[in-house]
Amino acid sequence: MKFWLYTWVLCLSVISVKSDYRGVTLSCNPESIRISFSDEFLIRNNIDITSASQLHFDNHQQRDCASERLGQEYTLTLYPPYNTCGSTVQHDTGDYVYSNSVVFTTSSSKTLVMNLQCQYEDRYVVSSNVALTPYVRTLNFITGQGNLSMQINLYQRKDYHPKSKLGQRPSVLVGVPVYVSVDMDDVFGDDSIVTSLSSCYATTASEFEIMENYHYLITGKCASPTDQTVKILSNGMSRKSRFSFEMFRWRNSVEYIYLHCEVKVCNRTSDVCSGSGSLCNGVAGWNDRRKRDVDSNERDSVGNTGYTSLGPILMGQLSTSGKAKLETTLKEIPQNNKYITAYIFGSLAVALAIIGIALVVAFVTKHRIAKNNKALSKVSTPTSSRSNYSEKHLPGLI
Repeated sequence: MKFWLYTWVLCLSVISVKSDYRGVTLSCNPESIRISFSDEFLIRNNIDITSASQLHFDNHQQRDCASERLGQEYTLTLYPPYNTCGSTVQHDTGDYVYSNSVVFTTSSSKTLVMNLQCQYEDRYVVSSNVALTPYVRTLNFITGQGNLSMQINLYQRKDYHPKSKLGQRPSVLVGVPVYVSVDMDDVFGDDSIVTSLSSCYATTASEFEIMENYHYLITGKCASPTDQTVKILSNGMSRKSRFSFEMFRWRNSVEYIYLHCEVKVCNRTSDVCSGSGSLCNGVAGWNDRRKRDVDSNERDSVGNTGYTSLGPILMGQLSTSGKAKLETTLKEIPQNNKYITAYIFGSLAVALAIIGIALVVAFVTKHRIAKNNKALSKVSTPTSSRSNYSEKHLPGLI
């Protein structure tokens, strides 16, 4: 029983180590997210680092995502907008929650060291005081069934809940998803009449024709291959065309964008209302389509096509520190199962060998003791006989 208990404990020790947060510091500041591991913590948890690059954010081993040696600690740092090195952001609960994981790698294994989260309140400041009047360009058509309008609306949540709708002059953190909906009035009562987005792009001007600075989000009814944060949720399928993108920062000092979309009232039974390809409805991989300028013929087109715009969308910055959360089980994630299998069976073989040697030693010892006892018994018997004979036959003893 003791043997099997020992073997079970031995196998468990290979798979997990007791969680220990002493010696780990996570700082959630507006200007940076920083996590540090002390030498004491690493030694206590059997993490033998020979190079700072071995401790890095999960699946990102490049220099900017690896640790650096600072004093008696290994430190990893993220900077706004906190969307690099595999970091993710959630905004479902009202707060901004940034998450990532730190791992330790060797040539044969990868060990999850720590999961980290920084939760910031939904309060932030605008990067600059932009004195711009809110601008909304609504697209209007006159049809036989009545007046038809299309307009862009922005939301904070992917479920497009009415409470998450952004108002005029919205502020959005850089790197945080913006959910866009271009909606058409239902005046036709016909499900085949849909909203189709031919293109959408961001500029620094309120007029869609001015493109001194521009960044494409949708081209040819599909997500632009130049921005991998764009996800088309629905286009040319109903009265609402929807997509999302992550708020970005211009390379110059301008800290706001205007959003423009080329929209078409499309009849699905006779027109091509959606793009063809993996980037056109839903999330998928990237193809080799290239960015193009807005065609002059499209700009001047009339009838059932036009442009709708919204802006400015201001770039926000976090204004307060966040709540730090750490979690770990230090579970080893083998990159090749043969190493963990060999370790377990090797440990088991050693245990069996020790037990076998102990049994052999016990058997030999027992055999020798029995043999010695038998020899002593043979020696004591004749001595007793001689004593009796002497007492019986020698005169003068009684």
